[in-house]
Amino acid sequence: MLQTYYDPTGKSYYGEYGLYLYNDELQKISKIKTASGPVHDFSWNKKGNQFLVISGFMPAEPVLFSDQNQVLHEFGKQHKNHIIWGNLGRFVCLAGFGNLNG
Repeated sequence: MLQTYYDPTGKSYYGEYGLYLYNDELQKISKIKTASGPVHDFSWNKKGNQFLVISGFMPAEPVLFSDQNQVLHEFGKQHKNHIIWGNLGRFVCLAGFGNLNG
């Protein structure tokens, strides 16, 4: 995850946010397409073949990606900021902590 405190476009007081995926075998870095705004949480499942990202201004946008950086499912805008995977990687819980309900 990357955050810069300087935004040359002047769109945000808080800077820019980005999330990148590095493939060691191919020596390749690819940018993950996230919603405009902060990255609240990201997490890989236990099998390592999928990861979930919650990004954007509230309500944020949770998106499930494959290990090849392909969008598998978009959950729509929700007031969530935390990801918890089940032990087998089959189930996931999207939760709101802090000042968010649920």
